[in-house]
Amino acid sequence: MIPPGAKASIPCPIGLYQKQEEEISRCTAAINASAVVADKVRAAQDLQRSVSVLLGCSAYDESNHACQLCREVALLRDKTASLVEKAAALVR
Repeated sequence: MIPPGAKASIPCPIGLYQKQEEEISRCTAAINASAVVADKVRAAQDLQRSVSVLLGCSAYDESNHACQLCREVALLRDKTASLVEKAAALVR
């Protein structure tokens, strides 16, 4: 069991997930912290750029559980960023 407050991690065989995770977490925090729509959109675009690195991983191995998990998490984060952009368009 992961202790409360501990960061979860995916054991990426090439270390790409760990490299991108810090930036992805920063973008997610910026989306959540911002009260200004334009700032949320910028952070969502940054999030999509960071996630696209994971989605475009040339070492992706569909038989590797860590790779599958990374891909699923990256897809969810990409969808989150898209929803932020769509919601922002509704209030403009």
